[in-house]
Amino acid sequence: MVFIIIFLLILLIITWFLFSTLELNIDTRIPSATFRMISIGKAVLVFEDGEWWLMIRVFIFRKKWSLWRMIFEGKHKKAKKNVRRKSARMNFRKISFLKLLQTFRITQLQIAIDSDDIIKNALLYPLNHIQPFRDHLFVNFNDENYLVLTVRNAPWKIIYALIR
Repeated sequence: MVFIIIFLLILLIITWFLFSTLELNIDTRIPSATFRMISIGKAVLVFEDGEWWLMIRVFIFRKKWSLWRMIFEGKHKKAKKNVRRKSARMNFRKISFLKLLQTFRITQLQIAIDSDDIIKNALLYPLNHIQPFRDHLFVNFNDENYLVLTVRNAPWKIIYALIR
């Protein structure tokens, strides 16, 4: 009986993981990038106080690291001899990259462009009113350049695209 309860609990956790939503937010107005698995945790890369910080939160665990210290001040290990190992590699030719890309959904996209050249901006300005670009592209004359992007997916969709 205990075995069945443990098995069902593990199955429930795996199902929860597979059906949770993955979300990537990039906003260059406030230099930050956020990757989060909704209802599980998130990782945020943000520029604060003249330094890049990586902040991770998983359930109740929170940690903040300086990206500079992580990359450049970490312990350097001695190089090992190159030992050739046989590993199981996926054949990437079989994976249809287009099918994998089709699983991602862009929920928000805003791009503001100012090329610092009045003539180029004037030539690009009609793009603000063409239907496919109307709500997503803003050509302006105000020295305003930014990108706001939100992309969503679910792990089960990625796995299904890789299997097909």
